[in-house]
Amino acid sequence: LESVEIGAASFAKQEGRFGLKACESVKEVRIGSGSFASFSECVVEEVDSLEVLAMGKLTDENGCFVKADLQLENLPKLTSLLFGGDSFAECSRVAFENLNRLTSIQLGAGAFAFEDDDETELVMRNMPMLASLTTVDAKKSY
Repeated sequence: LESVEIGAASFAKQEGRFGLKACESVKEVRIGSGSFASFSECVVEEVDSLEVLAMGKLTDENGCFVKADLQLENLPKLTSLLFGGDSFAECSRVAFENLNRLTSIQLGAGAFAFEDDDETELVMRNMPMLASLTTVDAKKSY
């Protein structure tokens, strides 16, 4: 299995946690807009071959994982991240760690807006090749 594609609005009304861990051959993960909207956590770690992770579309307002916290860790070949509008909009913690080849992060409007409280955290650690962090609408992001 080299590619995972999850259609729009998948698992939109269910609650739960999403995890992708130690999958040796997955190179690409694409998740359609509005998917996993009520999940509480999204963890992708130790997927050594993952190169691209895209959740939603930049111009959409139906975010993925709207209420979830995000952890991306130990993804040595990951080069590109895309988070559509309102993805992780009500999160309290986002962690990007040990993403050695990551060069770009794209955020749609409202992505990573964070919950409205003082207990929020953004961790960005060990991403030596990150050259670009872009947003569609900076007024509504983080």
